[in-house]
Amino acid sequence: MKKMNRTRRILSVFLCLSMAAMMFAMAVPMNVSAADEVPFKGNFDGGNVPAVDPLERIVVSGQANQLGQYTAVVDTNMAVYEIIGWVPIPGVPDPGFPILRLPMEATFTAANGDELYADMDLVGMRNMIDGNFPAFTLDATITGGTGRFEGATGSFLGPGGQITMPGDDTDLVDGTFEGTISTVGSD
Repeated sequence: MKKMNRTRRILSVFLCLSMAAMMFAMAVPMNVSAADEVPFKGNFDGGNVPAVDPLERIVVSGQANQLGQYTAVVDTNMAVYEIIGWVPIPGVPDPGFPILRLPMEATFTAANGDELYADMDLVGMRNMIDGNFPAFTLDATITGGTGRFEGATGSFLGPGGQITMPGDDTDLVDGTFEGTISTVGSD
């Protein structure tokens, strides 16, 4: 019974953290003109590929309404982050687990080879035992691209999670995103 209550408390903390991160991300102003916006919505899953510590490269694939089937390469430096808060957890030494903002850069590649670029912040609680982000929110700004995405602007948000495989250095990630992008192919 005691273990079940602790598990419920931890799950409640994760849920509260996810909601707080989403609210934080939604407070960031979007830099897209309303006249040129179309919805941008999709999903992703994938995992990390070998990189030199502290650099991390994550490769995902998914489906998005303006990209179709796509792959994306997300690069980050795990040593460059900002602690934006703490989550106290019963049984964990004070101050608890940190809530971090981790900057990332992403290149999405559509099936036809057109690329879409985004600067992203991952906002989530980092588990200090295994280093994972069991729940996170992405807050992204579209910064351009090639082909029909040349000059694209917009932004998107999305929840996700990271899972480490036992006895392995492979991290699996999955999630969804939703936002807006300037009209595809418009000049």
